[in-house]
This record gives sequence, C-alpha cells and structure tokens, in this order.
Amino acid sequence: MIAKSSFLFLFSFVLLLLVGCSDSPEVTESEASTEIKTVIDQSIWSSIVDDKWLTVHDLTELVYPQSRDPAIVWGEIISSEKHNLEKRLQQAVDTGKITQEKAHETLRLFNDYQWVKEDMAEGEADSSIPEWMNGYAYTFKVPTGYTENTRDYPVVIYLHGGQATYPGQSNVFMDQFYMPDENPYILVAPAKTEWDWDADKIVDVIEDFSANLRVNRNRIYLTGISMGGRGTYIVAAAIPDVFAGLMPLSSHHAPYSYVQLAPLVAHLPIWTSHGDQDSISSYDMAAEMVRELEKRQADVTFRTVVGGDHEGWDTIYGNPKVINWLLSQQKVSSAPVTISTTASNNSTCLLTGGEIVQDGWSGKDTGSNSCNQCRCMKGGLACTKMACHQK
Repeated sequence: MIAKSSFLFLFSFVLLLLVGCSDSPEVTESEASTEIKTVIDQSIWSSIVDDKWLTVHDLTELVYPQSRDPAIVWGEIISSEKHNLEKRLQQAVDTGKITQEKAHETLRLFNDYQWVKEDMAEGEADSSIPEWMNGYAYTFKVPTGYTENTRDYPVVIYLHGGQATYPGQSNVFMDQFYMPDENPYILVAPAKTEWDWDADKIVDVIEDFSANLRVNRNRIYLTGISMGGRGTYIVAAAIPDVFAGLMPLSSHHAPYSYVQLAPLVAHLPIWTSHGDQDSISSYDMAAEMVRELEKRQADVTFRTVVGGDHEGWDTIYGNPKVINWLLSQQKVSSAPVTISTTASNNSTCLLTGGEIVQDGWSGKDTGSNSCNQCRCMKGGLACTKMACHQK
C-alpha cells in the first residue's frame, strides 16, 4: 500500500491528465478542499446586488451517507480505461509536459495501488466526515434589474467539468453566458468534490435558492460540460419533473454509460453538442445517447462539431440562438422537487426515535432535537446542521 501523500499526488495528477475538462484552470483535490469552507452566512440573502456573484456555504452542513468515495470510483475507471491513461501519459511526454520517467512512475503507482478507502496509519482513527459526503457550496448571480422589481426569474444551473473545484471557480467562465435584456435569468453554479454529480444534493441547492430568490419554478434549466454534461443527464434522470430543458455539452462517459438514462429524460427538450475528435469524452457515446432519445421521439437537437476536440463551450454559451432556445422551454406546471431513484421500494431509514420511513421521506427526526430537517434517500439520512446516522 503506498503512502497517503503519494496517493494524493497520483489522484490529482492523473485527474489532470485523464479528465482535463474543467472550464477554467484545473485545481487538485487538496487545493479545492482548502477553498470550501463550512460557514453559515444568513446575511448573504439580504445583500443581493445585481450582476454580482455571491457564495452560499450553508449546504456544506448537510451530510449524504450514500455519497460514493471518489477513490473507489477511480478504481472502476482505471480497470476500464487504463489504456486511455497510458495514451494520455504518452501525450504528456510527447508534448514535454512530463518526462518519460515520470510517466513510468505514475503507471507503476497505479498498478501498485490498492484502490480502496484512503490509507490511514496503523491505530489512526478519523471520525471526521469526508468532504465528498457534504452538500454543495454554490455561487449565484441575479441579473440587472432584479432588485428593482418583484417578478419571478428563470434559473440556469451550471454543472462544472472535472472532479473537484471550489465555489466561484466557474464565475469568470459563466460571465460569458449570453444574457438577453428582454429575458434575463439567474445563474447558479454548485461546486462538487466527488466524481459524479449527486441529484440529492442538487435538490437541496434548488430548494435553498428557491426559498431565498424569486424563482419561476416552471423555468429551471440544467446544463454542464464534460463531467457536468454527464451530470446533467444523471441529475435530470433522478428528478425528472424539475427541469424545463437540458443542455449537456461534451458529456463524459466513465465509469459507466449514461445511455441507460435515455428513457428517464426523453420527455425533456435537450440541446447537446460534442466534438467528433474529442479525446477526453466519448463522441460515440454521445451519438448513441441521441439515437436512443430519438427512438423515444424526444425533442433533441444534436450538434456535431466536425474536427472539434474537448473545448469550445464559451462559444456555445455565448450564442444568443442557443441560450434563447433554452430559455424558450417551459414546463406545463410546477411541482415540488422529489427524487426518483433506482433504489428498491423497500429502502428505508430508521429514525433515532424508532420510526421507520421510506425512501423519499422528508421531515424532522422526532427522536433528536439536533436535526432541523432530514431526508431519507437510498437507505441513508441527510440532515441539516448535523449528520443523521443510518441505522
């Protein structure tokens, strides 16, 4: 078993090589973790200023026991994509980014590492909650005129690429999004620290900003790039009645195919784009997803970028025609945010007071005064302010 410090280097380095897909300069897992703070700032909602990014940390107090350890997910990816890793390392050598010796060392570490939970020294006990189990911090920006009227606004939620980032890293990139004067919208950008985007956590982001901003619940849109494009499908499939339209771009493919989600999102209008020379995310899988959607008579537009690699998102988001298409989509009626999961109908949680509740239940854990609000999902409890514990 290699040392923890070696793993952190390896994890971050190969993430940069294998999934070089964030919208702004890459950060390592350790760099991201120094930026994400668990700070409650209730005054943020009273200090809203037009066209100014603000950051909400409140939801980092939520704990989601069903979250997947990203190191374990990496193990799954390695087993299926080791050849791709070797190719990326050789490309890095050929372009002078790393030496041949460093490439060999990285491969050796991958071959030697036991892809299980993070190493701990013998006798060491760690009772702290890992970052990837916590809820998302997120940034938001209201458009010009928001503070001068009382109407509700559409919302565009943007899911970043890459595995981990800090809140605010996407702000400069999102400032390039086209904002029509006659149809302005609120921008929201969560920041994750695990591999895939988690629908449960997005639900709480939506509920949080909806409780504090004037939101048109019939016009909430979801978009993202690379891992965020894949996340757009994952999240929308789990909460299929929330969004008015989807815009996944250059959707990443590992460690499992998102094509299986086609039946769960085919009822939604979808505009998607992918470069046919993309060396990071599979173009073939994107095309297969579109074929599956078309079999179900979905309203899907697929833009192939001939000769395009894993890039070009600023041009898409800055295109008035594309953004106006997204904003033209509208749900027939609004509905409460609920979760649709693949978990068994028999999945339950046991509250501290002895009550048994089914997946999807939300309320107060009557046996504990420390929990303000809990949710049962996939057999695990998430609780505001303090972690509920699965029994």
